Amino acid sequence: MHVLIIPSWYVSPQRPDLGIYFREHALALWQAGQETGVVYVDFGLNNAWNKLLDIGRPGSAFYIDEGLPTLRMDVLGLPKRFSWSIELYAKLVCKGYKEYCQKVGVPDIIHAQGYTAGFAASRIKQQWNIPFVYTEHMSTLKNHQYPPAHGKMLRASLQAADAITTVSSALASWLQEKTVRTIQVIPNLVNIDYFKPDPAKKTSTFRFLYVGDLIPIKAPDVLLRAFAIFRPGNTEKNVRLEVVGTGHLRTTLEKLSHDLAISEYVHFHGLLPAAAVVTKMQEANCLVLTSQTETFGVVQIEAMACGLPVIATDCGGPADIVTQETGILVPIGHITALANAMTTMVQQSIYYDPIKIRASAVKRFGSEHVSQRWIDLYNEVVKI
Repeated sequence: MHVLIIPSWYVSPQRPDLGIYFREHALALWQAGQETGVVYVDFGLNNAWNKLLDIGRPGSAFYIDEGLPTLRMDVLGLPKRFSWSIELYAKLVCKGYKEYCQKVGVPDIIHAQGYTAGFAASRIKQQWNIPFVYTEHMSTLKNHQYPPAHGKMLRASLQAADAITTVSSALASWLQEKTVRTIQVIPNLVNIDYFKPDPAKKTSTFRFLYVGDLIPIKAPDVLLRAFAIFRPGNTEKNVRLEVVGTGHLRTTLEKLSHDLAISEYVHFHGLLPAAAVVTKMQEANCLVLTSQTETFGVVQIEAMACGLPVIATDCGGPADIVTQETGILVPIGHITALANAMTTMVQQSIYYDPIKIRASAVKRFGSEHVSQRWIDLYNEVVKI
């Protein structure tokens, strides 16, 4: 089986964390014995300066990423909010597809990650009759929070795909409002061998860890306000909050931590490389997720693979992940409930078994288990 992954967003030197789960998905398939490749077109204003410097140079780069054939095109253009820019994006993906086929061979099936990629895959199917699976990840589907022009891409993905999947039950229910077709739920996979516990790195300090973008939809301000309520009642404990991530709210959040008189106990680390994130998880005692909407939450699985319990808002995806044995769900935006959950976590942390938490992550989200689910679906579509 030759599988071509077309992601709507993907890792880059500037953002090695962006779409890392698409790369992990492709690598897991490759390691499971499936011929797998990636074609990604970064079309828009992202990294505009670098794209300007590349004008006049070859339009694509082909490389082997740990055995994974990857063709990447970085093209300067206006955002995919207009009919003409959407069509141009699809043409560029088709161009990348043709070049990939010349270098690697024709795939048996395409896996389009996100409706932007699904739209491009629908055009490839029209021209070359290659079947495709469409997987949705976007929380903007809830309450139609996407640009009007994106409706065209979403409809094409839903109509042309040979199979439709989402990464959580909540997202499936949001997407089901837009189609009568069957939607399967297959979660993102996590490299369990990379994320693993290291008890030697634990200290007497109880560390809450936040890993994510510092943007409004992630609501990191709620976490700071909850920590400010939680902290006075736990002064006998050596407790810290570690914040890992980047975003335009960072300066505002740092000021807020000063205003709340908790800056002594809150550390902002910025964007860290993957290895450093693993270390932070191994040092921590609990991961906290405060999102307003989350379609899945890969970082939760990564933390659980490191043996960490999770406190998360009941914002969609976490409902499929967090159980009584692995953590606590709290209402969205409820600062007091979050502060209470943090207190409970400190007081009852001994009852959260790192071995069982990791075992739960391996069983439900490990690459071997999830990869086989994908391989079964690909075979069903292609009918091999």
